[in-house]
Amino acid sequence: MNTAMRLHGAGWKSIYHNELLAEGLAPDDLSSTLKQRLRWAQGTIQVLLRENPLTKIGLTFWQRLQYFKTMYSYFSGFATLIFIACPIIYFFTDIIPVKTYGPDFALHFFPAFIINRLTFLAATWGIPAREVWRSEQYAIALFPLLIQAVLSVFTGQKINFQVTPKQRQSGIYFRLVWPQLLVFSLFAHKLD
Repeated sequence: MNTAMRLHGAGWKSIYHNELLAEGLAPDDLSSTLKQRLRWAQGTIQVLLRENPLTKIGLTFWQRLQYFKTMYSYFSGFATLIFIACPIIYFFTDIIPVKTYGPDFALHFFPAFIINRLTFLAATWGIPAREVWRSEQYAIALFPLLIQAVLSVFTGQKINFQVTPKQRQSGIYFRLVWPQLLVFSLFAHKLD
């Protein structure tokens, strides 16, 4: 991504080439997948801090917007945490996150919701619904990793490059999914 952004900034053009030219191995287990995703997130956030596409000379408006969108998407873990926390806080405290009802709520909610869904449909046109849904699941499930990536970069933590293992790793992965299990248990507890 950084190489492409630099080339675009230098005036190079890119086109879509509909032919498979290279293949690679995907991670085969949870630990390797999360290491890879963390590395991608940290690297992308580092590029944002060092070469912000919004101020990069040579990029068009649409290129700036697309590169920035790619980079800021890794900050979504915080929004996901808020969306997950709101119902949990309500379940245990009866504090309502949104206090509006009837026409006022409908006036603000439905236009934004409809535009969001139409944009989503246009952006995913031709992609099977199960793949789109899988992408949504990943976005929600990865919230702890995305938060970890942002905090590690902004706190100046030393980030070592790790090659994704090519062989399936074994182990007990509870420590990798405890935040998701905690959220699940809080929801399940309240459903009793």
